[in-house]
Order: sequence, then C-alpha cells, then structure tokens
Amino acid sequence: MVKVVAVASAAAATAWGVNSLTALSPGSQENDIMAMSFSSAASSEGYDVSVFLCKESDPWCDGRGVTEAERADVLRTLESRPEVEKVAYEDQQQAWKRFQEMYKDNSMLRDAARPSDMPESFQVRVKPEADARAVAVAASRLPGVATAVDQRCGKRQTRLRILIGRIFGGQEQCGFPRKER
Repeated sequence: MVKVVAVASAAAATAWGVNSLTALSPGSQENDIMAMSFSSAASSEGYDVSVFLCKESDPWCDGRGVTEAERADVLRTLESRPEVEKVAYEDQQQAWKRFQEMYKDNSMLRDAARPSDMPESFQVRVKPEADARAVAVAASRLPGVATAVDQRCGKRQTRLRILIGRIFGGQEQCGFPRKER
C-alpha cells in the first residue's frame, strides 16, 4: 500500500513539487495533493487548476472510480464557468507517457509504477483576472473528483513560506480533496 501511495504521489509530481513539499513534512495529505498537482501537463502548458478524477483505488473516493456520466458532467461544469478559458483532458495512458518521460532517468521509479496508478485529470486554464482557487474549490465538490488543486497557489508556495505557515499558522491551502457528500 505504501508503495502504491508513493508511486501515485510521484506520478504527477515534478522534482520541485516533491522536494519543496515533502522536505518539510513527509506523508501529510496536503503534501500528497500538492505533489500530484505539479504535473508537467499543468506546469509546461500554463494550466491554473488540476482536477484529478476518482480511481477505484483512490482513498478520497471510497474505492469507487469516476463514471462516464460524472466525467462528462465535470467537463461540462468546468467549461461553463465564466472564469475558465480552456479545459484539457488527460487520460491514464497520456499521464503514463508523461510520467515515463518525466522520470526517464529514474528506472526504479518508472519500474515501480503502472499505467493504472496514473489518475485521469482535467487541466484548466483560468482567465488572468479570475480566481483559480474558486474554480478548484467548486471542482472538488463534484461527484467523480478525487481532488482539485489551485496551481497558481502552488507556484506561490516556497519552502520558507510553507515552514512559516506551519509554525505560525495561516498557510494558504492549495489542494482541495473530495468532500463528503
């Protein structure tokens, strides 16, 4: 189980996301969410919100994967929001290919992961003046969504800001796991 969680967290993480967030408090749920969010799809293409869909093995979804109807509803809802400029879908196979490319020099990690470890996701570009956090929070409440992450927030985070937030409180929340319905 620990291996699966580690691979799933690393699957979509860039080196910055993993190093910056897990160095302070390994194993926290917020770190796992943030590590998942820093996928090269979001970083390299300028997406502002990552919406990860439920997988059958996902602890946030009670072991239930996203249905076709839920996937379609998430897309329709995201596209209808006035703040949203563009929505792109990434299936497990695309996520797997991206993971293989990101970790081409780490055979141990590549060999430990399977395509089924990768979550499907929607990557959302939000209009420059719009609130990416509001989009992430709204998406996290939709059936079939495991978690949604405000990428803008994650990009603002630094090790020092995270440490100060942990010590004195007030750390900005960037990841929004599925809420109980």
